[in-house]
Amino acid sequence: MVPNIGKYEVPIQTNISLKTSLKTMATIGPASANDMPTNWTYPWTDFWNANSIEGLTIIKMFRGEDLLGLVQYGLFPTARNPSFLAIDRIEANPDTRHGKPSRLVEPIGKWLIWYCIETSLKYCSGDEKLLFLFSTNESFDYYNKIIGMEYKDAVNFHPGEVHAFSLSKIHALQYKQKQEECWGIPIYTCDSKPQN
Repeated sequence: MVPNIGKYEVPIQTNISLKTSLKTMATIGPASANDMPTNWTYPWTDFWNANSIEGLTIIKMFRGEDLLGLVQYGLFPTARNPSFLAIDRIEANPDTRHGKPSRLVEPIGKWLIWYCIETSLKYCSGDEKLLFLFSTNESFDYYNKIIGMEYKDAVNFHPGEVHAFSLSKIHALQYKQKQEECWGIPIYTCDSKPQN
């Protein structure tokens, strides 16, 4: 099982209309097989079934019964002695957009990345590059400009080309500080293990 840092409550904003928003809390923590959606962009059930073989884990962000987002990551070169964390896939629930230019709930991806950064800071011994992520063309600007990750190279994976990004330990700490200053400090709720 890939280590995780437990469960956290994080501040989010629900955009009810163009002029009205509601600040509330969501939870980030280990996912279970029952959490895997079947109607999102990625085939999350397939990813869940391959997690133990590939040495990966899936973390969810949710509010009540609403699943807001998922991230799949692994610690490398081994989970027992990792030097970096690699985000394999990350996705916000497509229903949080409903065809609108801004999300109905925000931020989702930024908190999931925050969780991965916290995990890498706790478990990884690497000093240079602490976190890696692979992105599709559609998400290139998000990771490059919004998250502030360093673009490394285009990589050919099946079924196509993706872009590799990295985050150094210094930049990871800066991202964490900026996220917490902007949105608030996450509240640790407990150690938790995924359930089937």
